[in-house]
Amino acid sequence: MKATMARVLRYATFSLAISNHCVADDSFTKVASNLVEKARQGAVVAQVKAALMDRKEIRSRYIRVRYDGKTIQLAGFVKDAQQGEQVVEIAKRQDVSASVVTFWSYEKALEDRDPYKTHVGEQASDAEIWVKVRASLYSLAAKTAVQSADVQAIDVRHGKVRVFLILDGPPEEVDLSPYVKAIPGVTDFICTTVKAFDSKR
Repeated sequence: MKATMARVLRYATFSLAISNHCVADDSFTKVASNLVEKARQGAVVAQVKAALMDRKEIRSRYIRVRYDGKTIQLAGFVKDAQQGEQVVEIAKRQDVSASVVTFWSYEKALEDRDPYKTHVGEQASDAEIWVKVRASLYSLAAKTAVQSADVQAIDVRHGKVRVFLILDGPPEEVDLSPYVKAIPGVTDFICTTVKAFDSKR
């Protein structure tokens, strides 16, 4: 009887060790698989962004790209519906099996937002304002106002500031003026937004 019990105990101990090893091995496999998938998703996003940057007629810095492994989400600002469709086609080529969802705001003025010719002093002043506006919008003070939003782009022209904001959740209206208008050199401020969520859900 004692010999039998000893064999049962050894078998149980061995089985438990094998089980624990399998669980640990399975956990490692899952972690490795998740890392590989995250890397793949990041690669697709990078490929989409690079492909958009290659097209001079598309202002890629106004477009945000996200990918969860199944769906490519494009949100931001394009010139018109035709250009929006063009962006979708470019994104689709990077992963033909992925679906694509879009949240666009059509802004014709984007085509005129290339670096402008002016005095060097004005360019330096606008660059300084841009740095201060960006720092202000990413400060702790502004965090509450933009916690459900992404500052996609900031334009500064002759002291006139325009912020392009992508809203990922309510509220649907965000007042950023307190964080911009008080900055020295700012003569005007506009915040252009696009809603990248379904408010009916």
